[in-house]
Amino acid sequence: KLFGRKSEKIESTSDECQLLLFDEVAEDKSQDIDPEDTIDVPGHKRRKRGRKPLPADLPRIEIVHDLSDEEKICFCGCRKMGRKNWLFAGNPEGARASAALFSLVETAKANGLEPYRYLRYLFEKLPMAETTEDYKSLLPQNVSPDQLKLNA
Repeated sequence: KLFGRKSEKIESTSDECQLLLFDEVAEDKSQDIDPEDTIDVPGHKRRKRGRKPLPADLPRIEIVHDLSDEEKICFCGCRKMGRKNWLFAGNPEGARASAALFSLVETAKANGLEPYRYLRYLFEKLPMAETTEDYKSLLPQNVSPDQLKLNA
């Protein structure tokens, strides 16, 4: 009961008079300040997040790898790669994943493997791979066409 509501209320008039003394000091202080005596202090500049822009005089080289029309056709043969299908990457990570998948497919074709069968074989064996040698054995250059026979 020491710290209840009753102890927080101002009951006597002497306490009210004491509180008014503090108000008088605040009023007097606001009247004493001259606008000419004030000093403007510049505000704190926060550092912006992210990377600073590159200097304009820095040399830039734009490298464009142009593929022939035969190489731009999708591995399933339905349409040219790199046109509408890049819209569905969504973000840079999705684009990297698509590029890795297309790289695997093209490497499989270069090694004489059928892309669909190779990807199916890869997705079946990949969860069981544990060591670096296991992963290397799943690369298209280390897989023979006999290993890709489908189990019905």
